[in-house]
Amino acid sequence: MLINSRHLVMGASLAPYLNHLPRRKALPTLFFMYDENWDLTMADPTRRRAAGQEPAFSLGVYFAVWLASTTMGALIGTVLGDISRWVVDMAFPAVCFM
Repeated sequence: MLINSRHLVMGASLAPYLNHLPRRKALPTLFFMYDENWDLTMADPTRRRAAGQEPAFSLGVYFAVWLASTTMGALIGTVLGDISRWVVDMAFPAVCFM
């Protein structure tokens, strides 16, 4: 529970950027949030605000990052196969819980 509580902080940091969205869009956005997606998409509102674009948060960028990284993971995962042969089988779960 302590490890996953980071999602509370990550979600709270996104809250100011999601206040323009209706709840029916903001909640699924938070549901699909994960560490790398949050990290990559937090740079986008800063760039958009500096360029004078409103709203600063783009659902399109957020879900494009999610879709691209999920697709890459699915493709790479099938190529890797059994990761225990590289003796890194503990590294992947350990990274997920950091």
